[in-house]
Formats: sequence, C-alpha cells, structure tokens
Amino acid sequence: MVYAGFALSIVALIVSQTLLNVVIVALYAAQFIIFRLLSKKTKREWGYVYNSKNGAKIKGAFVRIYDTVLTRQVEVIITDEQGRYMFNNLKEGNYLISVYSEGYTFPAQSQSNLNLTYSQTGQAFVKVSVLKGKPINLIIPLDPLSPSAVRSGPFGS
Repeated sequence: MVYAGFALSIVALIVSQTLLNVVIVALYAAQFIIFRLLSKKTKREWGYVYNSKNGAKIKGAFVRIYDTVLTRQVEVIITDEQGRYMFNNLKEGNYLISVYSEGYTFPAQSQSNLNLTYSQTGQAFVKVSVLKGKPINLIIPLDPLSPSAVRSGPFGS
C-alpha cells in the first residue's frame, strides 16, 4: 500500500510539479530512509536449541538463566516454534544457563564449545558473561533420549 502511494505521488509530481507534490514525495522518501535505518538496528540475533543427532530445532524447551551473585533464577524463556530464544536487557555480570526439554538430555555429549560447569548435585550449567547491551544467544544442542527412556506422562506409560 505504501509503495502504491509512493508511485502515485511520483506520477502526480511528474504530471504537476507543485510544492505539495514535492513535499509528499519527500515525506515518502524520508519514511523509507527512516524505516531502513530502524530495521537494521532492530535485527535480532537469536540463540536456539537443537537436536544434536539430526539438527532439528526444539520448540518448547525451557531455557533458564541464573545470576551467580544473587544465586537465583533471573528469567526463563520457552523456545518458540523455530527453537529460538534470547535473553537481553541483563545487567553486566556472570550467569549460568540450564536447558530442559521433554525427551532430551542437557548437556549434549557434543557440547565442546560451551563453557560447562556442574553444581554440587550434578546439575549442568553453561557459564556465560554478559557485557553491557549484549544479548545472550547461544546455540545449545540437546541429546535425544532413547525411546525406552522417555515417559509418556507424569506417571509413565
């Protein structure tokens, strides 16, 4: 619709070179420039959770982040339909991330590029440091459980 209006304004300017037509074309041009500049700034760089065996993105995974100083959970995000998540607007500092999804184990055995640490109870976490204004958007693999290890409901089959 905007493009049609811009095209009609150009035609009107060619047919009748009035000040009003020049202003309308200039406003359309300014709108396109502003939109282009804003779209570059708002580009999101997502992290995602995926199946380490077949590469499929995992929707509905719980990605939790914990503050190491306050020793509490700060936020939890559920991955979207494409397995994406992002933590932003966090204060500078060190954090721990854990991931849970039904039918998968965390950490994956192939997680060589993530900085893993373990709690006293054996729970795995990824250690991350946040810089001011930077999002957390790691790519996290999960190993699928064998079919015999997956329960069908809260009480098993």
